[in-house]
Amino acid sequence: MKFLKHLEKHIEKTHKDKYCKGGIETIEFIKAKFSLEDFALANVIKYVTRYKVTRNPEDLLKAGHYLAMVYEEDPNVSYSLFLWK
Repeated sequence: MKFLKHLEKHIEKTHKDKYCKGGIETIEFIKAKFSLEDFALANVIKYVTRYKVTRNPEDLLKAGHYLAMVYEEDPNVSYSLFLWK
């Protein structure tokens, strides 16, 4: 599926970029202090809503990234969407 390949590249790039500075990845701080599920689902809504205005495919990748976080953290999921997990 084309979307999942683009999503995987987006996630790999994101992990190497700005969110890993300062000794801790930002999402790890959020997981420690807040509900990752609530944070991630709110961002899914944000980026899907924003896509309706911008028509920027990057917004769909960002929404997919946050949705994948929820999926990967769900204890009822028996397999990963991504090879790197």
